[in-house]
Amino acid sequence: MSGRTAKLRRKTGLERRGGRVELDARRRRQEAIRQLAALYAQLPPLECKGLCHDTCTSVDASELERERMREARPGVELPTFEEGREAFRRGEIPRCPMLGPLNTCTVYDVRPLICRAFGMVYDSDLLNPAHTQPMMCDHGCIPDGTITRAQLFRHLRQIEALSQEVTGVSRIPPGGFTA
Repeated sequence: MSGRTAKLRRKTGLERRGGRVELDARRRRQEAIRQLAALYAQLPPLECKGLCHDTCTSVDASELERERMREARPGVELPTFEEGREAFRRGEIPRCPMLGPLNTCTVYDVRPLICRAFGMVYDSDLLNPAHTQPMMCDHGCIPDGTITRAQLFRHLRQIEALSQEVTGVSRIPPGGFTA
């Protein structure tokens, strides 16, 4: 293979295998991250006051989102869905390990969908005064719009499918994502 051909293949991310052309893993991951950004952009804007750190507990994220957080904060790992669920069963409310000493998110730019959606998930089924809106902000941060739990779960399923395609890892909690 000539130097020019090798350079072109590295530049384009194309590689010949078995007579067909495949995108290499790096290019697939870059495309997946672009698709993640497009899904995130579907959420309404929210002017955050930065007071909600008390709600930053054990969350789960797709493997692709977890990889991005690990890259932003090497050596710090989110608990698994089951580890978080078990802590809640024991009555513990674990603090998100991505919070810094000043209670700010240290991975804000690459935070997962579940964190991005906080403050904007409104469920009309919970209008009964006995219920609260669990994903709405208690500190007066008001989004430009809201999404329903069904929309949130649809986005979570899309991100999980995208992540599985790129990483090969399934993180779907038992029972799946249901509204």
